[in-house]
Amino acid sequence: MRKMILWAIGLFAVFVVLSRSSDIAAFFATLQTGAWLPLVVAAAFEVTRFFSQAQAVATAFEATGVKRDPIKLVPVCFSAMFVNSLAPSGGTAGTLLYIEDARRDGISIARSTPAILLYDVAYFMGFGLLMIIGFIVLALSHALSPYYVGAGIGLLLIVAGLSALLILSKVRPKWVHIGARWCEDKLAWFVQNKLHRNPPKPWGEKIASSFCDAAASIASAPLPALKAMLFMTLTAGLDMLTMIGVGIAFGFSNVPLLVASYVVAQLLTIFSPTPQGVGIVEAGVAVLLVSFGVDLAAATAISL
Repeated sequence: MRKMILWAIGLFAVFVVLSRSSDIAAFFATLQTGAWLPLVVAAAFEVTRFFSQAQAVATAFEATGVKRDPIKLVPVCFSAMFVNSLAPSGGTAGTLLYIEDARRDGISIARSTPAILLYDVAYFMGFGLLMIIGFIVLALSHALSPYYVGAGIGLLLIVAGLSALLILSKVRPKWVHIGARWCEDKLAWFVQNKLHRNPPKPWGEKIASSFCDAAASIASAPLPALKAMLFMTLTAGLDMLTMIGVGIAFGFSNVPLLVASYVVAQLLTIFSPTPQGVGIVEAGVAVLLVSFGVDLAAATAISL
């Protein structure tokens, strides 16, 4: 089964390369017009970003009492990014790889799930801090569209909802279990009576237990949880510096607007119906950069 999945992923990658061969050729042609030093610096930022992300994952596991080696998690971070490019999940589909990697190291799913839940919360919170800065820049530049505002509100609602659920899991764990069972029963009824299929296996208790365990871990060890959020903020910052470096390489040195473009790119990635926002992110960021006076070819290269 695993070999079949790997073959499917490989065939999909070949299909993407072949179907976008003209875009790739145009991209490399445009690269030749850019300054190589900022591109090399941007690449260094992007590589460092994966080490920061691996440290965030390791710190999230530390908050739940599990020690993980951040260096060994770097390849998993690369793999998670690839999986996210195949599934429209707001950047969270790849986190399942961390659970599988932990299982191979002898860590049970019950131990790793709260850590990954904490990591996802840190992911959204870390980017949320940079999003506020980007929105301020867009507002001052009169480029803050209703779509960006709606996406930003959606992200804040996700962060607020997860945070509220974690707090409730700590102070009223019984309510969380009752609510999870209620959702499980309603979903099972819908699947069985409306879709006429077998209901899914029981999942409510597992989800509720994961939230309660994560909340207990954060309460007992708040410092690692805070460190995980700081590392995810650093990860987002390094990702943003990568885009700034690429922008400077192609002659666009307006750093605040590049920061705003990065925020827009991330929001489009999170809420895009396509995997990792493929197509939508490139078009959205390119249009935004062109509106700021960037040449179309350079804007396309920066967005890619």
